[in-house]
Amino acid sequence: MRFTFNLTEQDWLDFNMFTVKNYEFYKRQKGVFRIVFTILPFAVGAVFWLLEGLKRPDFIVGLLAAMIPLSLLFWFTFPRLYDALTLWNAKKILFKEGKSNILGSRTLFFEEDGIRTVTEYEESSLQYGAITKLQQSDKAVYLYTAPAMAVVLPLRVFEEEGNRQKWVDFIRARLNENEEDG
Repeated sequence: MRFTFNLTEQDWLDFNMFTVKNYEFYKRQKGVFRIVFTILPFAVGAVFWLLEGLKRPDFIVGLLAAMIPLSLLFWFTFPRLYDALTLWNAKKILFKEGKSNILGSRTLFFEEDGIRTVTEYEESSLQYGAITKLQQSDKAVYLYTAPAMAVVLPLRVFEEEGNRQKWVDFIRARLNENEEDG
């Protein structure tokens, strides 16, 4: 099977966001940061109350009244903020690394013994045994070779749903062959 397509900046950013949102380390990190940043404003108010509460009760009541909504604001907005920061960092990396190395026209050949990728600047081969995971999003199929590295195949390359399913069955068969061999 052969697919020729242009890997766009949006494809690459979608891959990075999909990976981050599905990688357990990032899920835990996002959860911890969400809790810390939610508790932090309230904790500051509580410390001020303990230190200054008897001397200036009106100030402390006002401070706590401001800190509780701030804590709630962090709780509900932090996940979107975290995702926006992740996307911003991915864009920064793309700009720094150079788009010509990552993006552009490519042809992927899915052969019996491996995957061959041909771009304007390079040609590479990958054996099916190097694939650790196959995952699908609503925009692409990802053949992971490492936690943050994958062969990206946008869904737009499939002319119809049946073609995608045939391709997925082909890949799964190759991955199962490699598991049996290993």
